[in-house]
Order: sequence, then structure tokens, then C-alpha cells
Amino acid sequence: TVSASPLWSIQTSKQVTRCRCQDCGSPVYATLGRSSYWAVPRTILFQDHENNNQKEGDKDYDPTHHMHYASRIIDVNDNLPKYV
Repeated sequence: TVSASPLWSIQTSKQVTRCRCQDCGSPVYATLGRSSYWAVPRTILFQDHENNNQKEGDKDYDPTHHMHYASRIIDVNDNLPKYV
């Protein structure tokens, strides 16, 4: 069953609104600032959901840093810069 409104959103901070699928709860995108920037999960762009594999081109979008690390949920053990 597909909902009439496919997405629901929640403002998680003064500058961030997160949008999720109303049916399964998966993250779809977040708006940052005054909606001039969007953050999209990499899995939406490059995940082959039928076969649970990464698609070609994913490496072109590897992360280069971590933002808002002071308010992280989990520690990330890598060599990327972490900005608070």
C-alpha cells in the first residue's frame, strides 16, 4: 500500500529538516539551512536494492569529512577530518 503523501518530515534542529518515506521510514533527503542545500543518502543514489549490492560510481562520492562530529551518535574510526 502506498500512502497519499509519500514523505513525512521533521525539523531536527533550527537548520535541518529531514524527510523520510512514510511507508517504511527510510531517509530520503534533508534540507540544510534555508532549503538551499539538500543532503541525500548515498544508498539512494548507488544501492542496487534488488540484489543488495553497490552500483558502479559510488566511489566517486566517497566522504571527505565528517560534519557536526561533536553531536555524533556513534564514533567513526577513520582518517577523515572531523569538524565540530
